[in-house]
Amino acid sequence: MTEQGLPATATKYYTHEAWNRLTEVKIDAAVLGQYEYNALHWPA
Repeated sequence: MTEQGLPATATKYYTHEAWNRLTEVKIDAAVLGQYEYNALHWPA
């Protein structure tokens, strides 16, 4: 993705876990993605 068409007032939230892996992406209150990893650190 090279461009996001978001309003200027939108707030983006990126949540990471203890191993610095991305676990959740939100724009304002809307959840865009949730990510889990297995014991081998692979996306589940």
